[in-house]
Amino acid sequence: MDAQTFERLRPSFPSADLVFLQGWGEPLLHPEFWEMVRQAKAAGAMTGFTTNAKLLDQACTLQLVESGVDVVAVSLAGVTPATHERFRPGCSLAQIDGALAGLKKLKRERGVQEPHVHIAFMLLRSNWREVDRLVDLAARWGVTQVVVSNLTWIGTAAMQEESILERRDLWPEVTTVLERARRDASGKNIEFCYQGPGTGQPRPTCTENILKACFVSCCGDVSPCVFTNLSGLSDDRVIHYFEGRAHKVERLVFGNVRGETLPAIWNSEKARGFRQSFQTRLATDSPGTAHLPEPCRHCYKLLER
Repeated sequence: MDAQTFERLRPSFPSADLVFLQGWGEPLLHPEFWEMVRQAKAAGAMTGFTTNAKLLDQACTLQLVESGVDVVAVSLAGVTPATHERFRPGCSLAQIDGALAGLKKLKRERGVQEPHVHIAFMLLRSNWREVDRLVDLAARWGVTQVVVSNLTWIGTAAMQEESILERRDLWPEVTTVLERARRDASGKNIEFCYQGPGTGQPRPTCTENILKACFVSCCGDVSPCVFTNLSGLSDDRVIHYFEGRAHKVERLVFGNVRGETLPAIWNSEKARGFRQSFQTRLATDSPGTAHLPEPCRHCYKLLER
């Protein structure tokens, strides 16, 4: 995202609960990232981002603490080097361990609580048995929250093999492990959040908070969530696998902040109509797939609980 597009968003920051400087990618690669953080904080917004921690060296960690960022989440795909590095090549578990140890030490020396450190753990068929060891790792790093996410966007046929949501026969055992980890985390004052697959019936609304949140792409397109606007791919390549079938995903864009203000887009007929479809679902008993916009009809976020 260029500076001009970001500037178009800035007037809306004071009314936002959270400005999360993250799409799909590594935000610390952006040459103007810390200036964007500064502007968001100056507007009074709570600010956060997700990183793979590879760039969290000593200088970056110092900048992180001095920036006033409220939350930094670190992506994790396993608690053993072999598992994590299989899915996050180029960023070793040792690098993450060193980065978060350094951040914890600096915060202690400065006598500050921010940024709060979260772990964003991707739950897979290859790593769910490691969840029992996740809480001890989080406690060592000074983590305040662990968020366990499912592989809900399945972009290739091969990725289906790793999705827990495609193997509901595993969920009783997986849920037992997750609940055990949640109790362990509670005893260590760590918030532990996860989503289960539910009953197999779509819930009235999804876990992306689409009634109160929006996603703005690097080019300024405003969409309900990142899953409805993968702007890094050409339209003919946006394929998503859902319950064993491939679906072409149409972009859902309400407007662009380069031509309109964010409030105008948020209150546009298209955006209000999208939210109204879910408000109707919330007022309907067992809505199934009724009133669902097209991109949402094959999204696992509606099946999570």
